[in-house]
Amino acid sequence: MLETILNIGTLVFLAMLYFLPALLAAARENPHKVPIFILNLFTGWTGLGWVAALIWTFMPPKTS
Repeated sequence: MLETILNIGTLVFLAMLYFLPALLAAARENPHKVPIFILNLFTGWTGLGWVAALIWTFMPPKTS
């Protein structure tokens, strides 16, 4: 039973870590949070896509 709980906890932690750029974009109310989530979802597994989404999360929005 404890092993199952630890496994589920580990999976939840890894999912949160994987979607960290999207979670941060939502928390920061980034206007590009949906595209960041999509980039994170489909290319995050490459590592490069994850880093790109993380950088995009912290870029200030353009003001015109």
